[in-house]
Amino acid sequence: FFFFLAQYVLETLCFDRHKDYMFVSPRSVKAHFNTGKFARKLTGSSVVGAKENHTAIKKAATERATELFPDYMTRIIATKRDDVSDAVLQAK
Repeated sequence: FFFFLAQYVLETLCFDRHKDYMFVSPRSVKAHFNTGKFARKLTGSSVVGAKENHTAIKKAATERATELFPDYMTRIIATKRDDVSDAVLQAK
């Protein structure tokens, strides 16, 4: 529910300011950067179990964001690095 509310608010702000925008699903971002479970299945490195899979996805996203933006990602505290890496990859 929150996702759709946030999406609606962002869409309204962009429309009001005459800005172009495009929403991209998190699944597409994970497939593009090869950080999701579906991308790992293609390489044969899938992880069994929901918690282990979630941890592996977060770790892969953090590694990829650190590769792309090393100066920025090293300034983020370790406890928030996985959340920030998802946001940075989705915004790229």
